[in-house]
Amino acid sequence: MILYHFTALENVEVIKRDGLRAALTGDSAALIGDGLPVVFLCDTPTCAATDAETKIFLQRQQRRRSADVTPVISKRWLKSYTDAPLARFTVRLPSSDYKLKHYGRWYRANCYRVDGLPRPEFMLSDILMRRALKTWWIYFDDIPPSKIVECTTEAAFPLQTQMTDTDDQRQPKRRPARPASVRILPCTEDTRCTPDQKRTARRTARRGRCL
Repeated sequence: MILYHFTALENVEVIKRDGLRAALTGDSAALIGDGLPVVFLCDTPTCAATDAETKIFLQRQQRRRSADVTPVISKRWLKSYTDAPLARFTVRLPSSDYKLKHYGRWYRANCYRVDGLPRPEFMLSDILMRRALKTWWIYFDDIPPSKIVECTTEAAFPLQTQMTDTDDQRQPKRRPARPASVRILPCTEDTRCTPDQKRTARRTARRGRCL
């Protein structure tokens, strides 16, 4: 079975030498709870985010706008706050390996058995967690270098201009106002017009025209 692991370029040499090490720190601890250390993998060969995911990331950024919030600058679900390329390790593992678990199936079987796991209502409501339940895998051990078949680099996916969620773009577009029509009334008997102007005004009025 072919799976993928994305990481920063600074980790490449260590992984090539020692393999992928199972860990239970940071984000992995939040997704595994009080369980065993794991290596996170996915079955998608890219970390590019969908338009819907990127829109959610930008909306969260707007809600949390402050000096300590790192802006979203790349259209990807991993390390979207940087435009640095990522390393992609391709791993081949037997699908029958009992240490390899589909994260979504493992989570559903253990969400009420393992302490510290996110609640189901959060997992189903968060767009990134729905991706995790569908496409992520976990391996309950280290993965040796012999299981790594390829290491490539994936460039960042820059945000398109129309996807940046600025205050101006969130304002509803208004239709340009139509110029007001001005009707010029013809001369009448009450206005100060010359006799020729009055005769012209009467003929124009009879023809249904306006001067």
